[in-house]
Amino acid sequence: ADGGGDMPNPFAAMEGMQGNMVFMVQNMVMMQAIQHFFSGFILLKVPFHLTMGFKQMFQRGLEGLATLDTSYVSSVSWYFLVMFGL
Repeated sequence: ADGGGDMPNPFAAMEGMQGNMVFMVQNMVMMQAIQHFFSGFILLKVPFHLTMGFKQMFQRGLEGLATLDTSYVSSVSWYFLVMFGL
């Protein structure tokens, strides 16, 4: 019996890794573009009140607005929330 036929193809794993690398590079470029062009913009307001603990997470890039309500979300934070499914 030939035992070499049961060996998985190593190139199949490489194709999957290359696909993941392309996805990662695309996301990094998109994040840099959003951070460059839309830094400091308020994108939306969530319809519920949040505690002050969420302020740093939701208002990344809005450091000059210390008294802004926590329910407003910056564009960079929205990108992270959508990409990572939070």
